[in-house]
Amino acid sequence: MSEPNPVPPTFAEELAQRRHPTVGVWNRLEGRPRTADFERALRVEVRDPLWMLTRQWQLGEFRGTDAGSPVTATYAVSPSRPTRFRPHGGPPEDLPTDRPLETMAERRLLPFAFGDEEIGFDLRVLIGHRWLKLLGKHNLLGLDLFRFERQYIAKYPIELPDAEHPAKEDTARLAHPEVWATMQTIAGRRLDGYLLYRHIKGGGNAADGINGLLHRTTLNNLGKRLVAWFDALIDQPTGVTAERPAGDATWDPRRLEHRFSVAASVPGGGEKVVTAQEYPGGELDWHAFSVDPGPRLGGTKPPEKTLSRTVFPAPVRFSGMPLPRWWAVEDGRTNFAAVRPDSTDLARLIFLEFALVFSNDWYQLPCDLPVGTMNKIRGLVVTDVFGEKLWLTPAGAGDDEDQRRWSMFTLDTIGADHVPADTDLLLPPSVPKVAEGPALEEVLLIRDENANLVWGIEQTV
Repeated sequence: MSEPNPVPPTFAEELAQRRHPTVGVWNRLEGRPRTADFERALRVEVRDPLWMLTRQWQLGEFRGTDAGSPVTATYAVSPSRPTRFRPHGGPPEDLPTDRPLETMAERRLLPFAFGDEEIGFDLRVLIGHRWLKLLGKHNLLGLDLFRFERQYIAKYPIELPDAEHPAKEDTARLAHPEVWATMQTIAGRRLDGYLLYRHIKGGGNAADGINGLLHRTTLNNLGKRLVAWFDALIDQPTGVTAERPAGDATWDPRRLEHRFSVAASVPGGGEKVVTAQEYPGGELDWHAFSVDPGPRLGGTKPPEKTLSRTVFPAPVRFSGMPLPRWWAVEDGRTNFAAVRPDSTDLARLIFLEFALVFSNDWYQLPCDLPVGTMNKIRGLVVTDVFGEKLWLTPAGAGDDEDQRRWSMFTLDTIGADHVPADTDLLLPPSVPKVAEGPALEEVLLIRDENANLVWGIEQTV
């Protein structure tokens, strides 16, 4: 006896069960006018009750929906500040609160030498000028008996390269006319402040090798002030050791990007770690981070007090949006047809779909949150005009690996495991605007797949 053929599911059942991804398609009916005079039609004359009923039918007034407009909304948000920081492959440490996160993420050791060649003479002269300024402020310059300025210039000199018999490390300075002119100006006239800074930083004293026992204590105290001034002037990585010469810097030279993690405590105990895996530099925002289920950083501080507020929802309004009921001629200042997105330009496609299809169905809630926090929405209750209270759940809830879920302003989770999606809102402790000057040097990296090589082409030298 043969088995009956299975009944194929209907289209409605396929949509309800979401077995296959779908793409919505809409058709628009446009009337063809029979005359060029629209004066009478634009008056929207009222004829009789039947005409009014047909107008209501035309506008969909007879299609009732079991819904009401929101009147109030009550929400509770638990903010928590990130307090721990860990560079990629390094130990965790406390995250300072007196500086933006970009400084911790992008700081690198200042290069004062490239191999055997000394570089960074602008900073060397700057530190030396600061040292002489400290001596002058304490009336230690101009003393004929000690001549501290000459003593320090002789002990920490900026030597002029030999132009006739140059060493290998002096070739670059001799080949550049501006650099050579600068070296001729400062050699023998200014001291190398970095040599003095490095001597004091390594455990020495500013008065070592300097004649003048009467002022030795003053010179040593000023040396400590010089080191503290330069350390505060430019933020550099800490924890520099022989095993980790770059310290806690986050720069990965193999990938040409920064990699680091920050952690904050969560309500109920525990902590959440978010990792920036591919931060190129510049503006640091929420989309640079991903939830990291890996090892914890430890030492996070308790979260802040939960914020509970009741607000009034307001419809979203913008220039050129369609009216909710009747129609109107679009404002000439808004031209959505001028937006020409590419097939892969998802941001513009989402904007157009929002502006032309769903724009009059959105409400916004005022919600001011502290900057530099991870915010967990504990609950959201909306009360409509009928007094009904609705408990709303996040639109992006569900499986983190579900590609069809809404995931705007939420973080993904590292890995391919089927874990619950993270719906918290991250406001990183970063700056709203970064000032960037013109590029001093620009190198274009091009991969030659046939030769299995990477070429570096200098665009700006």
